Amino acid sequence: MGHTQAMTLVYDTTIGIGPWELNIGLVGGLVVLGLIVVLVIANLK
Repeated sequence: MGHTQAMTLVYDTTIGIGPWELNIGLVGGLVVLGLIVVLVIANLK
């Protein structure tokens, strides 16, 4: 029944989220992208 649990988790994280959770996800994604960009630039120098 692990597959069903996985599908439920995917459903909860994609369709079951509200604006608040979505905003947290977007901010978290931007922070991660910013850190990756900083690391790449630091490696290029």
